[in-house]
Amino acid sequence: MKSAYEKWRCVLNCIVDVILHCARNNLPLRGSSEAIGDNCGGFLSTLVSISLYNSQLFQHIENIKNKNHVPSYFSPKIQNEVIESLGNKVRSEILSKVKSTKYFFIIFDCTPDTSAHIEQTSQIIRYANIKDRECSEEESFVDFVISHQKTGRTYRKK
Repeated sequence: MKSAYEKWRCVLNCIVDVILHCARNNLPLRGSSEAIGDNCGGFLSTLVSISLYNSQLFQHIENIKNKNHVPSYFSPKIQNEVIESLGNKVRSEILSKVKSTKYFFIIFDCTPDTSAHIEQTSQIIRYANIKDRECSEEESFVDFVISHQKTGRTYRKK
């Protein structure tokens, strides 16, 4: 029998892998239901598919279905925490590349988020990537910032 540490490590690895799979393929994580079953979204349905080949994940999902009072770690809150951690890692790698280059510039662009009824500013960094004496131009999205006003006056020094 495997240890609890190994079980949770396996479950967490599956969670991260499924989130990365959905992100790479531009798939929505959530469906209309947060329960495992019909209309549960890409995240939960992919975990169920993987569980057919992974006995630890299968047993974990069965415990959840049977309401054996185990934490699932499948909630939207956990999904968002994993996404935030992965985003921080990607952002750190981008900034590391930018710090090692000689030329870069930052692009800010405002756009409305109609679903949340807010104005947001995207931050993008364009930089020269020099590797093996070859130079290429790279552009990377860094973050969204909520814009409270749409005027330049908001950002002007007083």
